Amino acid sequence: MEVASNASVILEGEDLRFSCSVRMAGRLQGRFSVIWQLVDRQNRRSDIMWLDRDGTVQPGSSYWERSSFGSVQMEQVQPNSFSLGIFNSRKEDEGQYECHVTEWVRVVDGEWQIVGERRASTPISIIALGE
Repeated sequence: MEVASNASVILEGEDLRFSCSVRMAGRLQGRFSVIWQLVDRQNRRSDIMWLDRDGTVQPGSSYWERSSFGSVQMEQVQPNSFSLGIFNSRKEDEGQYECHVTEWVRVVDGEWQIVGERRASTPISIIALGE
């Protein structure tokens, strides 16, 4: 699994783009659920956006307003590739960005079962304007 970003240091107000790619197990036709999280300098973890295994994208509670304006977006680019965009970044967007992927398969009785979980992260520094 790999997480990449467009830059590791940006100026406040610039855009952040992340990609998260997973090597698929290649067995039964499965699905993924994905959570993008930010771990800030005080080691506080917050959910930015998540995609459930049915394809529904939801913002985390502290990103609800920004996502409603389109300044935080997530999409499934390919079956095993997911992106996160944060536009007009703020100083508080600084920290460790983590992509947590859960792989699901449907078992014989029709229930979904977790067959794998992986996470990867990348650090981002934001230079505040006026510093």
